Amino acid sequence: MLPRITKNTVWLFSSQVFAKAIGFFYVLYLARALSIGQFGQYETVLAFIFIFFTLVDFGLNRLLIRDVSRKAKEAGLYLGSALGFRLVLSIIAYFLALILALILDYPLSTVYLIALSALIFFSQGLWFCFEAIFIALEKMEICAFGTGILAILNPLFGILLLKAGFGVTGVLTGMVFSSLVVLLYFGILARLKK
Repeated sequence: MLPRITKNTVWLFSSQVFAKAIGFFYVLYLARALSIGQFGQYETVLAFIFIFFTLVDFGLNRLLIRDVSRKAKEAGLYLGSALGFRLVLSIIAYFLALILALILDYPLSTVYLIALSALIFFSQGLWFCFEAIFIALEKMEICAFGTGILAILNPLFGILLLKAGFGVTGVLTGMVFSSLVVLLYFGILARLKK
């Protein structure tokens, strides 16, 4: 039992350290590559949408991990229910974010960036369900690779789109694209693992 716990801990810990290190250097890069106004807008949009992630999560991951670890044979049922519920929560969070951005009278360019960035409610919200199932089934290496893929693709797409002249829109689009790729990764693995 101890080797399994150690292995799972090492997988999750190392992937988190890897992701945080890349994220740290990516933010440093963006602070230099974007103007002060652009970087401020980027950080404002991220701070704004991540407030609504609480609604998207709604404690569902903890419930999935707890319940699936007890009844692994019913993982598919739990996943199906969780994906449907998470989709509804994502839609609610998306529209609440847009409505609040309009009520707060943000400039239309910022509202547009919030609308673009909040699309991760759907992709990340859904892949968090897959991740919770894999954690419950003690498949931490799958979760670690998902974290690594996101950590690599987010800056890669962001920098490529920034260099292509898309500015903050490109950086945030890169975030959405990388999140979609991770959703695809988890979906394919869930299908293969049944």
